[in-house]
Amino acid sequence: MIPSWLRRHLSEKDLGTIESQVAEVEKMTSGEIVPMVVRRSSTVGHVPVVLFCGFFLLFFATGLAELQRDVLGAESPLWWLLNALLFSGVSLALARLPFVQRHLISQEDIDHQVSQRAQLEFYQAQLRQTEGRTGVLIFLSLMEHRVVVLADSSIASKLPPKTWKDVVELLVGGVKKGSMTDGFCQALTKCGEVLAPQFPIQDGDQNELRNHLLIKE
Repeated sequence: MIPSWLRRHLSEKDLGTIESQVAEVEKMTSGEIVPMVVRRSSTVGHVPVVLFCGFFLLFFATGLAELQRDVLGAESPLWWLLNALLFSGVSLALARLPFVQRHLISQEDIDHQVSQRAQLEFYQAQLRQTEGRTGVLIFLSLMEHRVVVLADSSIASKLPPKTWKDVVELLVGGVKKGSMTDGFCQALTKCGEVLAPQFPIQDGDQNELRNHLLIKE
């Protein structure tokens, strides 16, 4: 079942398309490719607090506090409480929006947290348990619009991290254009093209990992 946060990006039909593309790509390579999307990797608990403080700063910096006092005679603690409740409500509402979250987290933190989450998911998806150590994770963290490609030791020993640059760009581009399915399919195809020369399909090759899109919060 597709979670609510992903429904505007993918349908059940799209999941089938991605699954078929994984199967098709794996006909040309011994690599075990696992596509994955998570809602976000970064912590966002600080976002409503930052917004709340920002609203109060603007309230004073723009002279609205003085205007409120002059027009409404707003000197009582009740007015300050009402202001705080208003700013809290608006901050909590805005803090739920991905583009707001993205802009209130430093790029360094985003890069670090997405990388850490990708490494964790690589192990949890059992990608290190393939017989030939040929697992590849194509990891998308949706809120951050970040993609990480991780390969197990056999592949990493022959293909350096920069090898996956085009795979990353194809998937990020698809997401930004509003077509996650196309992005995943193009990234999967490119991944197969990169892997096939060094890791061609072998006689008796077994499909060790399920050909589907992993979805997590």
